[in-house]
Amino acid sequence: MPIVPIFPDSGGTTPAPVVGAWTSIGSIDFLGCTPQTFTTTGAKTVTLASAATVTVNVSMSVGSVTTGTAGADATRGLIADVPVGVASTAYQLRVTVPVSPSIAVTDDLLCVISWRGNLGTGTNQRGLVGLTTSTGTESSSEFSGLLLQNTATNVVKLQTRKGTSVADTVASVPTGMRDGTTLLQSEVRVVGALRTHFTSTFARDVDSGTPTYVGDIGSNSTGPDAGLGAPLFSGANVYVMFYSWNGGSSGGSSQCAIEQITVYARPSYRVP
Repeated sequence: MPIVPIFPDSGGTTPAPVVGAWTSIGSIDFLGCTPQTFTTTGAKTVTLASAATVTVNVSMSVGSVTTGTAGADATRGLIADVPVGVASTAYQLRVTVPVSPSIAVTDDLLCVISWRGNLGTGTNQRGLVGLTTSTGTESSSEFSGLLLQNTATNVVKLQTRKGTSVADTVASVPTGMRDGTTLLQSEVRVVGALRTHFTSTFARDVDSGTPTYVGDIGSNSTGPDAGLGAPLFSGANVYVMFYSWNGGSSGGSSQCAIEQITVYARPSYRVP
């Protein structure tokens, strides 16, 4: 559900926003989109149910784009599926989310991603979502997000990740989070110098309750404004990275799908 900001009566014609309130500035709903299969790498145009279009850049860290199935599915959303038993294949889908108004580098940012991951019963499959730059990948130093990774048969870790640095949030997750039956809500929040990732196994309004898991992604390691988040901001666009890997040569299956992305922003503020 989108957040409806509360605006008090300012006594004039233009309401004044509540200090610290999140305002939705962009949203993509992939459910009902025009079915499409990505057969080559590069920028692809996906047509949504609303007839609006969104750009998805397709790249491969390993394998061929035709080894599995990546693309748009009317029922599941934006998909990246790799079957069991094939050579190493990892889809990298970078979604360009238009936002309005444009984001300033000093704004606080919140990106909510609703997605599912079915990581099978192998040992290394991964599903990952988060924020990156316009040319970044899941391994870029600016990347901030969440990673589900199989560590043993039917055991999956939940991890927060910033670039190549991984921090365990929990050693194993409930079956519903790893077999595709539960819709996950991942929230990447960049506030001041801190990046935090919230994960819920249920839909929730931001700031409305306690998420299932919380992980500190941390901040950049150098400079007085370390981790301020400017590398993740790009004016009129925010870039969401979606990654699915089958775990290696003759690996297990990996089936991941994004249903919806919503971006919120608020002017940065400090309490005296």
